[in-house]
Amino acid sequence: MALVKCYECSKEISDTAKACPHCGANKKKKEKYSRWNSAGRFWYEKENKFVISSLLVILIVSSYYFYLVTVFDPYFLKDDIVVRYVLYFISILICALSVDLLISKLDVRSSIKRKLYSFFIIIGIGIVGYYHIFTSQFEISFAFTETECISGDCENTGTLLYKNGDIYEGELNSNGQKHGKGTFIYTPIWQETIDFFRNKYVGEWKDDKYHGQGTQTFGSVDWFGDKYVGEFKDGKKHGQGTYTRANGDKYVGEYKEDKMHGQGTYTFSNGNYDKVLFENGKFISAKCFDKYGNEIKCE
Repeated sequence: MALVKCYECSKEISDTAKACPHCGANKKKKEKYSRWNSAGRFWYEKENKFVISSLLVILIVSSYYFYLVTVFDPYFLKDDIVVRYVLYFISILICALSVDLLISKLDVRSSIKRKLYSFFIIIGIGIVGYYHIFTSQFEISFAFTETECISGDCENTGTLLYKNGDIYEGELNSNGQKHGKGTFIYTPIWQETIDFFRNKYVGEWKDDKYHGQGTQTFGSVDWFGDKYVGEFKDGKKHGQGTYTRANGDKYVGEYKEDKMHGQGTYTFSNGNYDKVLFENGKFISAKCFDKYGNEIKCE
């Protein structure tokens, strides 16, 4: 038997003691600390329990929210379905692992019971994910493709009623797709039960996509009251356009594939304006002016 210093209080204790008789520090935890050094100490110290648990709860909520976005938002990575599904499974995995870590941090004494809790929660999340990926997800896809023509000749013009309540009125091509001039009123999937939050597009179409001159008015929560008037290409803002925000700010300039690109003028609601330059949505430079046209320092 030899004497060693306690890692917590630095007093001498027997090397065979399971815990320090002076401060009660557990020797097993010291072994865990040695594996992970400062990270391990932060994880196991009791005073950090609330902070760690809170961070895990935030991670669980945010990953589950991201999971809902990958399932229910039809416009999220709609042109790259492979990446969308990869992110879907990653968000599910992060959520499940965070739940497991949270359970272990809540000091469930029985390791068997803790593992059972984790197992059933992870299996539950997996079942929910399976249900959405193989039922709801396809149902949502069908909601955008299954339509009923309720008026018009349904060959050149018509009114299309979508399964999820969206409605289109205008010209069609030989395949029954939106083509020519028409009006489309639609609701984002996550707000489909609230008619107040409806978006509207009035303008030209080509093969079921916005294409040409059009006006898009937003009613969804994130862009409520915003409006875009300008050119579109393949379903995206492309060319010259004017984007007016609900607060009165306005951007007039060029777009490329839904991003500000090239020269433009951003006018604030107070009359001041900036002459800006963007490249693929990234701000490059600006010259700032007051409402009288005098150049001022950009803030």
